[in-house]
Amino acid sequence: MNKIPLIIRSDANTDIGIGHIMRCVALTEELLRNDFDVTILGNVESDKIKKLLKNNFKLKSISKIFPANEDLVEIKKLILEIQAKWVIIDGYHFDQQYLQELKSLTNVLLFDDFVHLEYYPVNIILNQNTDLYKDNYKTYKKTIKLNGLEYVILRDEFIQSRKTHKTVKKIAENLLITIGGSDKSNITFKIIKAINQLKSFAFKVKIVVGPVNIHYQEINDLVKNSNVSSNHNFDLITGNFNLSDLMNWSDIAITASGTTIWELAFMGVSFLYLKVEENQEVIVNELKKNNLGLYLGDGSNIVIEDVSKQINNLTKNYEIRKMFSQTGQALIDGKGKKRILENLKAFKV
Repeated sequence: MNKIPLIIRSDANTDIGIGHIMRCVALTEELLRNDFDVTILGNVESDKIKKLLKNNFKLKSISKIFPANEDLVEIKKLILEIQAKWVIIDGYHFDQQYLQELKSLTNVLLFDDFVHLEYYPVNIILNQNTDLYKDNYKTYKKTIKLNGLEYVILRDEFIQSRKTHKTVKKIAENLLITIGGSDKSNITFKIIKAINQLKSFAFKVKIVVGPVNIHYQEINDLVKNSNVSSNHNFDLITGNFNLSDLMNWSDIAITASGTTIWELAFMGVSFLYLKVEENQEVIVNELKKNNLGLYLGDGSNIVIEDVSKQINNLTKNYEIRKMFSQTGQALIDGKGKKRILENLKAFKV
């Protein structure tokens, strides 16, 4: 059977982070199982992410990204070369003109998180974070809108390792800090300081430092000092690891309001969360609507003492953590990418 040629266009660097490319990886896993021949076209800064993509998928590197004209030239050339039936776009730097140019050549699915364009000249709009803005998209009459948490995309590692009902301890002991691939504002540093103020606990803390995080040395120095001077045991996680294993291990996570939120919810982990980018306001509102997690506010102006207090409260409150765990697992069923695939295959021009 002939495979369906498809291009995914997404990038990963210090400014953009790695969230866009990683949810594309999750979708690619499903596409490859279902007769699609996928080429990922992207500018990937991290050697670790580049290695992951090259070892598991077909990666074609691009040196200059839109609005550089070379980006459009490169992707249009690739569409014609492989006769791509679909292009999947994930990134906030792609504008209406870019999408229109691609739509003139093939079918386009766009990841969108916060309705930032005036018009969407695409075949399918995918917003996995909320269905609140479904009617706000200005687009073709025939455009399909896949909006809401039923379309949350998870990598296979989460689906395969999820426990049906996560065990919730009476008192939390294991903390996971994961503030995204770049953490430009070095929020991780402040979270460690907040944990150090909690003198009546002896936490085991695992800290994920993303592959494009420029603050590694500063965080590493603080961890070394904290392991000597505090009651807690801190462990920096870099290199090769399964985030799903860390989530199964953890009792509480402290995270940014990005894709990781839905992974934690699916795995049944209670979490405290921050907004680190303006576009994350959509997820913050969705979490508040569903009474899921404790909001720590805007990451750019968090107060260390307030974070300590919130961690203390959630650690001691078994009933709240149990409710968060059950709510998260009820909201995210892990079938999002199968539903997206069904729409791609059923699409009629």
